[in-house]
Amino acid sequence: MTRPNLLRDLSVAIVGGVLALILLLFWIRLDIETGLIDEWRRTIRIGDALLPTIGAIGLLGSALWIGVAAFIKPDTGPCVEFSAPLFALVLGIQLVSFVLMFWVGPLLVTLLAAEGMTYRLKLDSFPWKYSGFLAGGTFMIFALKSLLERSLTLRSLMVAFLATAVLAFLYDVPFDNMLLPPNGDF
Repeated sequence: MTRPNLLRDLSVAIVGGVLALILLLFWIRLDIETGLIDEWRRTIRIGDALLPTIGAIGLLGSALWIGVAAFIKPDTGPCVEFSAPLFALVLGIQLVSFVLMFWVGPLLVTLLAAEGMTYRLKLDSFPWKYSGFLAGGTFMIFALKSLLERSLTLRSLMVAFLATAVLAFLYDVPFDNMLLPPNGDF
C-alpha cells in the first residue's frame, strides 16, 4: 500500500529544511551587515539579522516537525485540495487582525486618555503600546486556531492571548528603542 502523504510531507520537509539552511548559513550572513543584536553608544537595539534568523529557525523547525510527523502519523487519505472559500476566510481573518492591530491603540487613547492627548504621544507607554498588538495578535491566533479546530473555546482564547503576550515581551523588553507593530507607523 502506498502512502501519498508520506512523499508529499517529506518533499515539503526537505525543501523547507534546505531553504532554511541556505538562509541561516549563507544568505543572512552575506547580505546583512549588523548582527543579531546591535550595540551602539551604550544602546542595545535589535540587529538587522535577528528577525530573518528567527524566521529561518522557525522554518527549519517546521520542516523538521513535518519530516518527523510524516513517519509517525498514520496515513489519513488523500491530500486536502485547495479551497477558495477557506482561502478567503483566512485572508479575512488576517485583514481583521491587521485592522485591529492598527486601530485599537488610537481608539483606546481617544476614548480613555486625557483631553488633548494623542496616540502619537502615548505610543511608547504602557498600556497603549501593547493594546493594538495584543488585540490583533490574539484575534489572529484565536481565529485561525478556532478555524482549524472547528470550535470556539476559552482555552483557545487564552492560548492566543498568552502567545501574543510572550511575543510582545520577547520583542519589547530587551530593546530600548523597539516599537511593537504598528506603533512605528504613527
